[in-house]
Amino acid sequence: MSDRGILAFLIMSVALGVGCLEEPSTGNSDCDEPPCVTGEPPSDRSRYPGYGTSPDDVLAPLTFKQGDGEDFSVSQVFSDSQNRVMLLTTSAGWCTACIEEQPTLQALHQEFGERGLFIMVALFETRDYQPADSRLAARWKEQYELDFKVVADPSFVMEPYYPNGDSSVTPIVMMVDIDTMQIIEIMVGFNEPAVRAIIENNL
Repeated sequence: MSDRGILAFLIMSVALGVGCLEEPSTGNSDCDEPPCVTGEPPSDRSRYPGYGTSPDDVLAPLTFKQGDGEDFSVSQVFSDSQNRVMLLTTSAGWCTACIEEQPTLQALHQEFGERGLFIMVALFETRDYQPADSRLAARWKEQYELDFKVVADPSFVMEPYYPNGDSSVTPIVMMVDIDTMQIIEIMVGFNEPAVRAIIENNL
């Protein structure tokens, strides 16, 4: 073999050796997310899954405002291994149907809360159609004597989950399997028998 041939052989060998050690580039060098994991979700729920807005999709880690002004993320619901099913319902100060459902939500919390049902009301507007704030969330919880989570949604992050983005159909009720954060169902209005069936089938 000529000197040139030997040199070419050595260069190719080094290139192949390096290629075996390196992972293929994803083309996103700025990404600091951990590697994708397939299969079952981690038992400690340390890594939140991915996103969508329809039944069978995974709910994004939406962030709201609590009554004390602090942020509250859906990822916090996921990280608590005692939570198994989430009932997330939207509300507004102008929504009569929302007001009427609060005692039913409280009863469901008392009946199923210890078994893993997590209930959250997300208020997005006041009675005057202004964006909700932490003060409204605090007043709402106190006024209706609720023991579950009540938050404000001033940016209306729940809008993409409405049919055609139409907030006039409030409330919508979203049921989520917390083990996977997969959306089980999204309903327009509060249908107690359907909600109960989903709770009982998933707890």
